[in-house]
Amino acid sequence: MEFVTLAEMKKHLRVDHDEDDTIIQSYIYAASSLIDAYCNSDKALLIDDVVEERIKIATVLIVAQFYDDQIDISENMTVPRAVKSLLWEYKVLKLASSK
Repeated sequence: MEFVTLAEMKKHLRVDHDEDDTIIQSYIYAASSLIDAYCNSDKALLIDDVVEERIKIATVLIVAQFYDDQIDISENMTVPRAVKSLLWEYKVLKLASSK
C-alpha cells in the first residue's frame, strides 16, 4: 500500500524531471512500509479507501528526508519524531503476554 502517489511526491519535492522517478518510487514504498510497521496495525490506515491526511503528511515527511539525504533504504530506517507525533493515534500497542 502506498500512501502518496509519485506525482504528489514529485510536486512536493519540486522535481520536474523523470530521472529520479525510480528512486522516489522506492522511497515511497519504503516510507509506506515503515509507517505500516511503526503502527503495528491490522486496522486500515484508510477510511473509505482514502488515505488519512496525517498518514499522507507522515509519508511525505519521510520520503522528503530520504530524498534530501539520499538515504540507502537497505539500511536500518527509523521513524522521525515529528512523524511519530502524527502517527501516534494510529499506533496499536502490543502488550507482552504474562505467563
